Amino acid sequence: MTNFKQKNSVSCILLSHNQPEYLNQALTGISNSTSQFDEIVIVDDGSEQDITPIVQQFSSLPVRLILKSHSGIPDSRNVGILEASSDFILWHAGDDVIFPSTLKLYNEYISKNSCIDILTGDLVRTDENLKPIGEFRTNEWKGDRNILISDLLFFNPLTDPFFLIRKSFFEKTGLYDLSFQRCNDWEWASRAAMSAKIGHVNRFVGYWRKHKNSVTEGAKITRDFKFDKMVQQLHIQRYKAEDLLKTINFEFLQGIQTTRDIIIWGCGRMGLVVLEILKQNKIKVSGWLSSSSNYSSKMTKEGKVYLPDEIIHFERRPFLVIANSFPDQTRPILDNLKFELNKDYFFAHRMCHINNPTNPYLWQ
Repeated sequence: MTNFKQKNSVSCILLSHNQPEYLNQALTGISNSTSQFDEIVIVDDGSEQDITPIVQQFSSLPVRLILKSHSGIPDSRNVGILEASSDFILWHAGDDVIFPSTLKLYNEYISKNSCIDILTGDLVRTDENLKPIGEFRTNEWKGDRNILISDLLFFNPLTDPFFLIRKSFFEKTGLYDLSFQRCNDWEWASRAAMSAKIGHVNRFVGYWRKHKNSVTEGAKITRDFKFDKMVQQLHIQRYKAEDLLKTINFEFLQGIQTTRDIIIWGCGRMGLVVLEILKQNKIKVSGWLSSSSNYSSKMTKEGKVYLPDEIIHFERRPFLVIANSFPDQTRPILDNLKFELNKDYFFAHRMCHINNPTNPYLWQ
């Protein structure tokens, strides 16, 4: 391993909990890095199996092992931040594998962009055996804060495997919220978006492993989406409606609601979030549209759930707010109905009209 001369020091914070079978691979990936981390801080969150023997195999690395009782991911993150002694920290899960050139790429980027607070790269999604099964690209919004704020209403584009954060930036945002056992990175990103200077290296930086015991698969924590809703509520409180739903003209909707029924196309979680923001802006929703017959004819407080082919029988032409992430299904129907963008419908978010099958956060 060769040392890469860097102006800023970097600590790798590796979070571990009951995944000893993957820890060796994670540390091997770090040891194969073409640039040297100033320190590797392993925070073990009360694993049932002692990981000390595994860590001792990598005594040539500047490793510190912190053993703590089990208290959850956000507390482990905070312990790592407080223990880190470098200018930047790089998040690393105990079941993922960083690519050899990642730290070198980050160092080179920071040397040319010294004001950066957060730096991200793209991820290769793998199965439990590190066989690639997809991609997660974090550069869709290309550093545009307005797009980032809008994206954060529905998912976290700053999902944090291998992303780099300036340690002093936590003085602005605060640490991770201990009440979020899930979505703690999403909630923190919502706060960070207010002021963060964010960069992106347009390269894959590591393997993001998917397996039955990973937090994103919900094996240990019941995924009832309670935490997702909590993040969204906080995000709505932090930002203006026009920043959250940039593709919707609220003034236009307020003006037409006495002459046209406003219908939300999408009965899922995205549709419910859009409904809340519309209601807060005094826009009355008269019903729902769904492509699924499972929802058809159901009644809600806002009105009936219709199938797309039913709206041709409306006495007056409705105005649609598209709040689903299936553009390949909605586009042909809109064309057949001869509905025009901005005249007969708005997209609630750009992922309602951009196909992106690799994004694991896209909503149904």
